[in-house]
Amino acid sequence: MNVRLFFQVIAPDPKLAMNAFFNAFKRRKTAGGLVRIKEQSTFLLIKRFSKLDLPKGHIEKGESAREAALREVYEETGLTGKLELISKCGVTYHVFEKKGKSYLKKNTWYVMNYTGDLSTTPQTEEGIDAVFWYEKDQLIGKLNAFYPGLSELIVGAC
Repeated sequence: MNVRLFFQVIAPDPKLAMNAFFNAFKRRKTAGGLVRIKEQSTFLLIKRFSKLDLPKGHIEKGESAREAALREVYEETGLTGKLELISKCGVTYHVFEKKGKSYLKKNTWYVMNYTGDLSTTPQTEEGIDAVFWYEKDQLIGKLNAFYPGLSELIVGAC
């Protein structure tokens, strides 16, 4: 997926203005994956807080985004087979507020192939209610049930 972002900052000192904007947020980095059954068009989704989502989570200190993506997919879905990172499929950003503080979260996403047992166990302590396997056509038909930033990423990666 090729997405280019262009920003235009109009201010007496644009660099200073951009720094002030980004410094208003606490920053978080996460990584996750769009998991598909190897050589098939069946994809793994989770349901978190009543929305469809992809498994992801915080990158821990000393951990790469790739390592975090694999770890988080295993933890959040309970998969026990083999996950193989295929490619980076994009980066999304979103802003949220928690306990009166504003956060800017950078999410790095990877396409992954999976082989093994298709049984799943949702990580309920992370707000995950269910884990599903969907065929590509079903997945594309459910884009409106995802968080808005993920729809374009999913279409581009499928």
